[in-house]
Amino acid sequence: MAAAISPPTHPFFEEIDRLFYNYRLAQLNRRYYTVLLARIKSLNLWTQVFIGLLSAAAAALISLALAFHNSTDVLAKWAAVSSAIAFVLSVAAPVFGWNESIDDFTTRIHAWHYAERQLESALRFLRHSAQTKRDAELQVQFADEAFGVANNYPDTGRQDMKLTKELRLEVEKAIPANYVWTAL
Repeated sequence: MAAAISPPTHPFFEEIDRLFYNYRLAQLNRRYYTVLLARIKSLNLWTQVFIGLLSAAAAALISLALAFHNSTDVLAKWAAVSSAIAFVLSVAAPVFGWNESIDDFTTRIHAWHYAERQLESALRFLRHSAQTKRDAELQVQFADEAFGVANNYPDTGRQDMKLTKELRLEVEKAIPANYVWTAL
């Protein structure tokens, strides 16, 4: 069994150190956009459920109004109100751009996930298999390109700093500073 090379004396220590920083950053960004995606999907879902319930209530009230001729005015008014609210919500919901945000966050999640996989692969290769400087350079190049693609998306607006701090602590706990040297 060969002796393990200690981290600072590893021939590709600088490359590993930089890629590991990017790996943790990719993890943070993927988790961040996953939370934002879950929030917006939930908001969109509950809006659609509310529209559906109001539409169903309007249809039920109209049916009841037709069945009971003596209370037609009251039920018809409630049916009209339910129908009007459902219509306004169904027209207003697309204005908020939730579907576009869902698509954007999904794309970002996929890009960060791909960058994560490329970075992890490069880290494993550099740590265990790289024989020459050229081998290392190629792996670093592939990882940097994947990271660059994910990182070059324009900002989404105001960042949720509280969420970022929570997720940073999660990432640091899940992927400690010695992760490369102990887990990979």
